[in-house]
Amino acid sequence: MGCGMIKAPCPRAGNPVSVAWLFVPGGHFRYQSKFTFGSRLSDQWPPDTPLREVLERWADQFAGDAFTERKVGRNWVVGYDDAAHHVGLLEDRLAKVLSELKGM
Repeated sequence: MGCGMIKAPCPRAGNPVSVAWLFVPGGHFRYQSKFTFGSRLSDQWPPDTPLREVLERWADQFAGDAFTERKVGRNWVVGYDDAAHHVGLLEDRLAKVLSELKGM
């Protein structure tokens, strides 16, 4: 399975935080042929902490998008065609969350 991740350095977390997974076409499982946006780490932080708030806000942006499909928890899946069609929106959202996490 080929997969790339987009991670942000985050001093508060102590390690880079993954915010997106980019799977190459031809994966054997349902979500391995799409892009995934969100964070698996948000539930690892206590409620009302700045890091958790940033990660939840990041993932929640995708909830109202007609072109996304919920995967697990706060992760959202976007097909290749939809990602290409909404590339500007996705770039803007990624830039914002990466900047927020880097500044923590």
